[in-house]
Amino acid sequence: MVDAAIGGHIDAALIAALGHSAGGFTAITAAGSRPNVQNLLAYCAGQTQASLTCPETAREQGDEDPLHVKFLFGGVSLKDLRLKALAVSAQAIGPMFDAAGLADVDVPVLIFWAGEDGSLNEPDNSRFYLDGIARVSERKTPGLGHFTFLSECSDFLRNVAPQICTDPEGIDLAAIVRWRAQLGFDAFLCVHALVHWLMSGDAEYTFHSPLSKTMNFGAGVVGLVHLLLAVRANPGRNAP
Repeated sequence: MVDAAIGGHIDAALIAALGHSAGGFTAITAAGSRPNVQNLLAYCAGQTQASLTCPETAREQGDEDPLHVKFLFGGVSLKDLRLKALAVSAQAIGPMFDAAGLADVDVPVLIFWAGEDGSLNEPDNSRFYLDGIARVSERKTPGLGHFTFLSECSDFLRNVAPQICTDPEGIDLAAIVRWRAQLGFDAFLCVHALVHWLMSGDAEYTFHSPLSKTMNFGAGVVGLVHLLLAVRANPGRNAP
């Protein structure tokens, strides 16, 4: 916002934050939450299996902070008053928060959590956030895994980190990405035709030739038909 080139184009009343996994935790922390590692240790003491929420170190180190970050004892707030809303997916380390630690999060928060999350203890992990944040909405995505929220992996990433590039059974992230891109293009054709129709009576409107009408409105009809067919064939019914 202080950048000379783009600062003047930013509406300070419309700033939101997005985050996935640890990024979701970070976004909620930036909105005013106060994490406390003691809550996490108490939760993990009752867990029998290691996970992203409860790694082996969290259960073995006792009172030592497993993340080695001094502010994670509930006494420091990093609240950024510029944030007006959050959208987070597979947000991590929910057990680090109690009601007091989330009481200062007063902006709307939309939470997506995965029904097949193999990295977090769901739905327990998300329940901490859902029970503690005042203005919160949730969307469960039954068939998705922890990393399905990310963009499609490149060949390089698929080779070096295959564990984050493998979709749960029945989910094809590449097909979902292509489908969503097609939906966006179809919607554009429909809106484009609608704008031309609304402006066609204006004195300055110049697209009256048969070719122009065929291109503008014909594309809109094609886009609408394809949009309806694509929605019906949705390959990502379990996706957010």
